[in-house]
Amino acid sequence: MKLTRQNLNPGPSKTTGIEPSHVFPVYSNIRIGPVVKKDVMKASTMLEHESQYATILAFDVKVERDAQEMADTLGVKIFQADIIYHLFDKFMAYREELKQRKREEFKHVAVFPCKMRIMPQFVFNSRDPIVVGVMIEGGIVREGTPICVPSKELMSKEWKYVHRREEISDSA
Repeated sequence: MKLTRQNLNPGPSKTTGIEPSHVFPVYSNIRIGPVVKKDVMKASTMLEHESQYATILAFDVKVERDAQEMADTLGVKIFQADIIYHLFDKFMAYREELKQRKREEFKHVAVFPCKMRIMPQFVFNSRDPIVVGVMIEGGIVREGTPICVPSKELMSKEWKYVHRREEISDSA
C-alpha cells in the first residue's frame, strides 16, 4: 500500500492477492484489519470540517457490529466490499449523490450564466412587461435568472439590471 500526500493506492487483498488499480482520496487515516469503534471515532472528526469525507472504506475486511452502530448514530458512512471496484463505485456514487443534493439545495440561490440575443422580428411588447423572443447562444436559462444588458459603452463593463425571467415559453 502506498500513501501519497492526497491519495491512497490500495495494496493487494489479504485473501486474493489481487492488486487493485483504483486510487482513493485520503483525508484522514489508514488502518489494516477489521473496522472498530476507534476507526469510527477518527472518521467522525471529519464531520466538523467536511462531512462528505466522514467515511470509512472497508476493503475485504469485517465491520464489527458495535462500530456499525456507532457509525449510524454519529453519521459516519461505512462502505464495505470484497471487490475493490465495487467499493470504488459505491464511494463515487455516494459523492455524486451528495453533489446532486447540494445542487438541489442551492439551485434557487445560484445564477446560471447565459448569453442570449434578442430576435428583432419577435419583439411583441417593448414596454412593461417586455415580451421578446431570444436566441440562446450559450449557457442555461432557468426560471428566476436575472436578465441584464450591457451599457452603451461596452468598455466600461457596467451592466444594467433589467428584470428576472419569470416564465419560459418554448415555441420553437
